Amino acid sequence: MNIIVNYWAVLGGAVFLFVAGGIWYGPMFGKVWMKITGADKLSKEEQKEAMKGVGMMYVLQFVLSLLTSYVFYNFVKAWNGGGYQVAFFVWLGFMMPQAAGVIWDSQKGLRMKKFLIVAGYQLITLLVLGYIFSIW
Repeated sequence: MNIIVNYWAVLGGAVFLFVAGGIWYGPMFGKVWMKITGADKLSKEEQKEAMKGVGMMYVLQFVLSLLTSYVFYNFVKAWNGGGYQVAFFVWLGFMMPQAAGVIWDSQKGLRMKKFLIVAGYQLITLLVLGYIFSIW
């Protein structure tokens, strides 16, 4: 199978993932996420210290977004443009079970919230990418 990759679409997908993550884990669910991860209990000094390496983490996250976008683009094109179907089945078979696995390190009362935030982000972003890649 010979897939011609539209690198502009892949780059656009990566930018979308990066920005969507910032919004999802920031203004939308940031306060809940801080509570789930325990970051709300850090002192000002601990928060300042944690922020020191954040620039490199953003670079890494964008590189990972590029990788995700590229691989998912190829999935969609290999499935002849069925973006929503690919998105749903990749989420159902791979992403959602992984999201369920991350809840065990959370406080008992916060496990479902953590699962819904992580799995919800993955489902929404994959559906949007599936749509974009199926028409682009």
